[in-house]
Amino acid sequence: MINNELGMSSLLNVNVDIDIKDSNKYIYNVYGSTYLLNKTYFDDAYASVQALFMQYIKEIYALNEDGRDATEDISEVLKLCKSIADVSVDSRQVTPDMTYNMLSLDQIKELYSNIDIERYIKETGREKLETACVNDIEQAKFVNSLITQDNLELLKKYTKTCLYILTAIWTFFLRRAGFGNILIVVNNLVPLAMGLFTGWFVKWYPAWKARG
Repeated sequence: MINNELGMSSLLNVNVDIDIKDSNKYIYNVYGSTYLLNKTYFDDAYASVQALFMQYIKEIYALNEDGRDATEDISEVLKLCKSIADVSVDSRQVTPDMTYNMLSLDQIKELYSNIDIERYIKETGREKLETACVNDIEQAKFVNSLITQDNLELLKKYTKTCLYILTAIWTFFLRRAGFGNILIVVNNLVPLAMGLFTGWFVKWYPAWKARG
């Protein structure tokens, strides 16, 4: 729903793009999860960058949640992001062949076995998807392993952090473009969308697992 209504994703992102092997064709791309910082900056050598980023997110949380100190939540989210980055393709070493992994819908369903892929496709308007290019197979396997009831609270914190950061980014650009009044509407819709998504997931996941 968040992807369909707001054009944003965190754990799973499916888009239509030009086929890099045939510019006359369009294909579905399954992009990897965002881990907020460039993979490089999770190295210990960039501890100062990590500290600055942590402070930046803390300020965003404080603005959105009446000054709440979210240090513990943010630390958990950044630890999760590092674990995703650790298994992801390094952009400094990536080649087209490493990210061009064409899979059938059945193969994608197997890869993301903890997600109801068919429902996701339907609700995001990708009903014609029969094959897709998965950009990072190992990351997809890892992300799939994260999507469990036990990780629900952590995933909610992760999704909220992604939304808060995106809200801060578009607020900056919309203000510069003179759309101040629109910001009031947009910035109130984001938490609403997040709440609706959370409510849907809490009801859907246990029922889906129970169906086997």
